[in-house]
Amino acid sequence: MKSSSDNTTALPGTVDTAQFSERAQQLAGVAQTDAMERLNDLLVGPPGQVNWRFSGEMTRLADGARQHWVSLSAQLKAHMPCARCREPAQIDCAIERRFLFADNERQAQAIDAEIDEYDVLVRSRHFPLGELLEDECLMALPGFVSHELCEPIQESDAQGAAQFSAASSPFAALAALRRKKSDDTNSH
Repeated sequence: MKSSSDNTTALPGTVDTAQFSERAQQLAGVAQTDAMERLNDLLVGPPGQVNWRFSGEMTRLADGARQHWVSLSAQLKAHMPCARCREPAQIDCAIERRFLFADNERQAQAIDAEIDEYDVLVRSRHFPLGELLEDECLMALPGFVSHELCEPIQESDAQGAAQFSAASSPFAALAALRRKKSDDTNSH
């Protein structure tokens, strides 16, 4: 088993998924969350950190056909706004995913329709592992984050919290607009 390990402090680049899996290659590193723009937009406080490892594997079916696999193991540590006090609350997300790479889109859709245990993606000579890592981190984020003990925001801070919420959630933005419209109507 050939193995290459790349201890980097950046996001992984692109790989040829067939070669990566056939050679049982591995890439590992640590990335700062501020290198992932979509993820970083949902976080607060200092940049978080993602420890990641991609591993390739090739298996053969009974008919001799090759299956190209890539596994991802990652640990995300960062801060999101607490739902009650809006102060940074630490999150710690473990990510364990396995991906099968099909030869084309039609084959990927056919396999994906039958299987729920893993995702099926289309094989590529320039597959962006960094984008896949960011996508998986986004999906691992909790929907609700709060401290065990904290003070809810006060009514006088509600406008600031609504603006803060609006920046991090489209639904919060709509709620803030409704409250503002209601307040404007009541003051006339």
